[in-house]
Amino acid sequence: MKPAHRPLHRNVKLLGAASFFNDVASEMIAPLLPVFLLSIGASKSAIGWIEGVADAVASLLKLFAGAWSDRMSQRKGLISFGYAIPALVRPLIGLTTAWW
Repeated sequence: MKPAHRPLHRNVKLLGAASFFNDVASEMIAPLLPVFLLSIGASKSAIGWIEGVADAVASLLKLFAGAWSDRMSQRKGLISFGYAIPALVRPLIGLTTAWW
């Protein structure tokens, strides 16, 4: 006897699509970012510091956002904000003229 398959909820599909496209955009820009920073005058040690600080901030935000999300009853706004900010800020990288 086969188990009945229920279709995924619309929100699950939308969240999956948002996550997919955000990851694709991040993976497309990540390998190019050090080359771009070198082209606008950053040293190799500055690039290391930038990436280290970015990883630390991301880890701390995950820690605190997870705890905050656990206390919230409605997470839709937090999720929307979390995916909207990178989507809005990522194009601004092209306007950068100095590495700092």
